[in-house]
Amino acid sequence: EYYNEVVKPCKANGINIPVIASHVGHSGRVRLQELIDNYDNEKDNSFEPTGFLNNWNINICNEDIEMILESNGLIGLSLDQRIMGVPGKQKKAGGRNSIIAIWNNLKAILDAVYKNPKYTDTKKAKIWDCITIGSDNEGFIDPINEFKSALEFGEIRNQLYEIIKAKGLNKYGLNNEDIVNQCVDKVMVGNSEEFLRGHYPD
Repeated sequence: EYYNEVVKPCKANGINIPVIASHVGHSGRVRLQELIDNYDNEKDNSFEPTGFLNNWNINICNEDIEMILESNGLIGLSLDQRIMGVPGKQKKAGGRNSIIAIWNNLKAILDAVYKNPKYTDTKKAKIWDCITIGSDNEGFIDPINEFKSALEFGEIRNQLYEIIKAKGLNKYGLNNEDIVNQCVDKVMVGNSEEFLRGHYPD
């Protein structure tokens, strides 16, 4: 309703409202209607259909990502274990309770854009300007074990660089390690700073 009654009509009249998903992961769903239809099936360790993304509707779907991209908004990746898709049995250690969970969600967001045939390569690259960290560290969350506070942001940055270099190089517009570095810096801090400068210049 918000998209259809506010964001889209305003954009049609030349007024852009950037959509912000403040601290989320990817739900593994394509459309909002899927999240609505499956609301009653949501439970802990609910990872269908992907097997590794938390499908609770606190998380975004591809339809949300399209709106965020089109409106030059922001996606804030949460550091909460459950939102990032860490199974309960890995709560203390192991498996996705690591940078892997963040990468899984980041990759799903990138795939939603880079696998969408309606976007040009130039438009696809804009998604790298729309992703940041929305840690929720100030809230009541159970963060990924290695990243318990903002003191670990430097380590997140280092590990994110390494996993993107290993799994994302030559994909998602990442044609060399310098571009990987630039995109990681955008995700960690740069995009948030640019958003604030653009919308709150004073």
